[in-house]
Amino acid sequence: EFEKDMLFTNVDLFRVVLKDYAIQKCFQIVRLKNVKKRCIVKCAIEGCPWRIHASPIGEITTFQIKSYTPQHTCVMNNRNTEATSDWIAKKLVPLLWIHSQMNTESVYAEIVSKYDVHPSKMQIWKAKTRALEEI
Repeated sequence: EFEKDMLFTNVDLFRVVLKDYAIQKCFQIVRLKNVKKRCIVKCAIEGCPWRIHASPIGEITTFQIKSYTPQHTCVMNNRNTEATSDWIAKKLVPLLWIHSQMNTESVYAEIVSKYDVHPSKMQIWKAKTRALEEI
């Protein structure tokens, strides 16, 4: 869970954590500002008050959540566009390191059970290919 004044070592870590959070909580996000000096993100559903704003502290790279509205008034959706094949590949690397011969159906079942995300067959294939290349 996010909290106001929470710190991150840099903007990239904040973005990774934010993406994982949106996928875990099953909602779409819209990036209003997404630059090195500021990230302002809101829920993609019109009228939902969820919003987060983070920026660096002074001139250092440490990123801090400056404002956060945690309430959602929208319906969650497990067909999340944040769950890209790159994101899935990063999650698959530890699994495929041990079980490199897993078929795409098994990979799909694992992603659904662990993250409650329902990717397409093409996303699974791309993610598995990328994860095996990384291994």
